[in-house]
Amino acid sequence: MTAAVTREIKTGSAKTPTGYRVYQYITDTLDSTQYHQETYVNKMKELTTYLLVETERKSQGPRSGSYLEFTFAESPESIIETLREDPQLDDVLYDELRTVVNAQVNR
Repeated sequence: MTAAVTREIKTGSAKTPTGYRVYQYITDTLDSTQYHQETYVNKMKELTTYLLVETERKSQGPRSGSYLEFTFAESPESIIETLREDPQLDDVLYDELRTVVNAQVNR
């Protein structure tokens, strides 16, 4: 739920490491198969084909490395509302998700 990250930090974008950690939380909660970070990034980059997401490579300096930043074409709230219709996500507690996102953003 990389969209949840963009909603909480209100910048309209999410860094790869933060989005991936939230993704890990969701897959752990649902006890479902988890992609490696590289596959997660590739899946997110695929969304650029459909003009749903834009990616930009950024850097925090030589010691912090580089990362991709994802920006959604749609509002994060509308993406999350659409995802809430998926019965597989019924086990995800959205208040808890918000807490996890904020913990990862403030890391």
